[in-house]
Amino acid sequence: MKTLRGLTMIPILLVATLITAQPAHAGGAPIADASRRAAGLTAGQLIGEEMRQLLTIAPDVNPLAGQGGSEQKCLSTGRRSKVLIVWTTPEAQGSPTECHVKPGTPLFFSTLFAECSSVEDPPFFGATAEEQRACALAFLNDPLLFDEILVQIDDQPAVNIGLPKYLATSGQVSVDLPDPNILGVPDRHATFVAAAYSATLKPLPPGTHSITVTIVGGQFPGVSRATVHVEPGQHR
Repeated sequence: MKTLRGLTMIPILLVATLITAQPAHAGGAPIADASRRAAGLTAGQLIGEEMRQLLTIAPDVNPLAGQGGSEQKCLSTGRRSKVLIVWTTPEAQGSPTECHVKPGTPLFFSTLFAECSSVEDPPFFGATAEEQRACALAFLNDPLLFDEILVQIDDQPAVNIGLPKYLATSGQVSVDLPDPNILGVPDRHATFVAAAYSATLKPLPPGTHSITVTIVGGQFPGVSRATVHVEPGQHR
């Protein structure tokens, strides 16, 4: 876990146990591994874009610091904001994330992640793309980091995505940092590489859906929550 000069970066324990009165069924929606694309984007591109957007958010409303609301936790990317990127809320931080999307929107979410950049102190510093990538993967490849990462969509059987085929790694990404920023650095520009155990979902049918991610064992066990409402007429 990173300590960001007074801010604790909480690893994305993306567990969404969405508590809904009448949850919609996901229709057996598959959890795709990192080799699959969403709206033409790879899982590596999506984790890079997720981290880029998060690093541009002010610390007082940044999900990386356990702050922010749906505006900061329901991100979108791709042509015409085609893909919804969901940050689920850890149980200890209060109410689940609530996202609203139009039908036909694929979803992406990451769970345990690491990022290494050109502006952070060791052990999260990397001067080059190669160094940043090696740094991020070294963190996630620690055999003591977790036992399983279980993802459940609605009432479907949970899937363990804590496997190499679900590990996505971005290319080197450039980001303009705000002042102040979540990294707690004076620099206004940085490059980074991010990696994460992630999942991509095909578009879910209209209704209210839950995503549940449970990290079992290791250093960061826990559950986080989010609810995705698929509703005609939504702009996202």
